[in-house]
Amino acid sequence: MTNPKIEKIDAAIEKSRAKLTKEQARLRELERQRVILEDAEIVARFRREKLTEDDLNTIIKQKSDGTNDKEEIVPGKYSEFSEEMSDVNEE
Repeated sequence: MTNPKIEKIDAAIEKSRAKLTKEQARLRELERQRVILEDAEIVARFRREKLTEDDLNTIIKQKSDGTNDKEEIVPGKYSEFSEEMSDVNEE
């Protein structure tokens, strides 16, 4: 004979676990969708600025080296694109 109170608590635990599993899956999906939208925004900005692959590599290298001293390595393009990407990264 099992205690009815224990059975009730066990049922509540299982119900909570099921809800938690469902919410964790929902959270993972929302995070995945966010990454997709952020990536699309970056690509759109890249295309709008008509940056070349070399320009992008220069920007990435400069960001990773920490050498971004507001110097325009990609004349006329880099500073605007870099500032926009900084805004995206801060969000």
